[in-house]
Amino acid sequence: MPGQPSLVMCRYFEEMARMVRTDGKIVFDMVTEGCLNDVMLKNWFIAGAGYQHYPCLMSKQLALDLLSRRDCAFVGSFFVPMKPGKLSVWRFVKSNFNREIR
Repeated sequence: MPGQPSLVMCRYFEEMARMVRTDGKIVFDMVTEGCLNDVMLKNWFIAGAGYQHYPCLMSKQLALDLLSRRDCAFVGSFFVPMKPGKLSVWRFVKSNFNREIR
């Protein structure tokens, strides 16, 4: 999802949370604040002319909050290279936790 605008990514999150079964896993990649330090920004400025709007930044906190409100628990994240920068890969698992305490 690193090239998608933030509202499109939020729609994807909604759909993933809706479709995944309890105990199912959600895994996706996105560009977060941790992917765009000064070196990465310079690399994108040099190479990014052909990418148009790419990459699009997604707030870590927005993604965490949106998915957690939909009963998806954050499992972890890690970085992977995506030239000329890097991506953050995120993992969630669907739970019934929020439904059980309501």
